[in-house]
This record gives sequence, structure tokens and C-alpha cells, in this order.
Amino acid sequence: FLHVDDLARALTETGFAVDRFEGAIASMKHPSHDLVDLELLRQKPSAILISRYLGKDEGDQLVGIYVRPRDVPGAIDRIEAAVQEQDPTAVLTGYTRLEASLRASLSHDIPRIAIVAGILVILALVASLRSARDVALAALVVTCEVAAVLLLLRVFHIPLHAYSALVIPVLLGITVDEGMFLLQRSRTEGSGPDAIARTLRDEGPPIAATALTTAVGFGALAFCDFDGLADLGRVGAIGSAVGLLVALLVVPAGLRLTSRSTPAAPDPAPPSPPDPTPAS
Repeated sequence: FLHVDDLARALTETGFAVDRFEGAIASMKHPSHDLVDLELLRQKPSAILISRYLGKDEGDQLVGIYVRPRDVPGAIDRIEAAVQEQDPTAVLTGYTRLEASLRASLSHDIPRIAIVAGILVILALVASLRSARDVALAALVVTCEVAAVLLLLRVFHIPLHAYSALVIPVLLGITVDEGMFLLQRSRTEGSGPDAIARTLRDEGPPIAATALTTAVGFGALAFCDFDGLADLGRVGAIGSAVGLLVALLVVPAGLRLTSRSTPAAPDPAPPSPPDPTPAS
């Protein structure tokens, strides 16, 4: 208990607001003398604290916990070095260390996952559409949607982490459906502005209903208390809505541009009138 004042002074020197710790410091100066039944605690939700922070060494109970000062360069390295010096087998845990590990894993794995997902989507488009123009339009829809989603995430300050980043490959499969349905429908309607209008009139409402219900399903997760699931829901909702908008803009525009660039077949020449024959 002689080091409680040293702890308070160290908190002040490293930038912590000591008044926030008044309750904890007071309890350290005047600790409770009640005995705790560890076996009883193991039957309660606090069992996770016992498993993470309580250990035994030659019959003695050991408690390990540390406070990490924020924005202090090298603080974690010094703490880890001190712990390793006392026990080389000890491992530091905590959300910040898990988050750093997940970020490193995501930066390594997400690009590979995106490439594999993109290749599979292209192969599925080729097998289904069998048209270079239609495959290019469907791929353009997906590319524009992902780019727009990444931009909106920066605008709305939605972080990419282990949960939210994994929705992006899923959006590839969700968005490609909307473009494919429009392209498949356009084949039965023919070409020209009227055919594009009929495609949007007949196929637009079903794909809008599908995309918006998907967005609502993702959006419900935005009300979760857990930030990871909330961010996942926001990214999924934004991606589904943006994918619908991009499909309704890119596919009709692409069909109109490609139909204009295709030369129209010349009108057949009218039949020549029969040669007059003299009456006999």
C-alpha cells in the first residue's frame, strides 16, 4: 500500500486524469478484508477474469494486470520487456493487442480474398452471360459499387476492421445479381431506348425490393451494442443500397451507349415495280 501514491503520481505524469481513479485509489489505500471464494466466482460471469488474470506459482496466487498509458511511445514494449523478465512464458492480452493482430492479418488476407472473389465472380459472369459486353457491364457495376462504398466509409467515418471489412467480398455476390438480372431481361426486350425503358419498368421493382430488404437486414445490426457488429451492419446496408443505385445507372447507360455504337442494319431496298407488259 506504500506505492499507491507513487501510482497516482505516475498516472499524472503520463497524462491520465487522476480524479477518474479516485475510487480505485481509495480502495487500494483502504482495501476490503473480506475473503473471496474463488470456486464460487468461477461459477459466475467473473470466471473469465479468473482465467485471464489469476494464476498459481508454487502454491501462491498470482494476479497480473497492467495499465497502458495512451500515446506514450514505447510504453507497450517496456511493459512487455518487464513482464518477460519476470516470466518468459507470460503473454500480454487485451483488446488493443488483439486489434493490432487482426489489422495485420486483414491487411495481408483481405486483398487476397478480394482477388479470389473477383475472379470467381468474373468466371460466373462469363458462364452465365456469355457476352463480352454484358460481362464488362456487370463487372463495371461491381467495381463502381465497391469504390463508392469505400469512399462513403471515409465520409461517414465508419472503420474497417475484422468484422466490417469481411462484408466487402460478400457485397460482390450481392451486387452482381442486380446487374445480371437487368442484363438478362434486356435480352428478351431487344434493343433501343424503348427496350431499356421496358427492362427498367419490368425488372427494376423486383431487384429494388431485393436490394432494399437486404439493406434493411444489414441495417438492423447497426443498433447492436457491440461496435463490430454495428459497423458490419452499416457497411452491409450502405453497400446494398449503393449497389442497387449503381446497377440502375450503369446498366441502362451501358446498354444505351453500346446500342448506339452498333451500326444499324440497312433497310431492305423496296421491291422494284414489275415491268409493264404490252397487252396482247
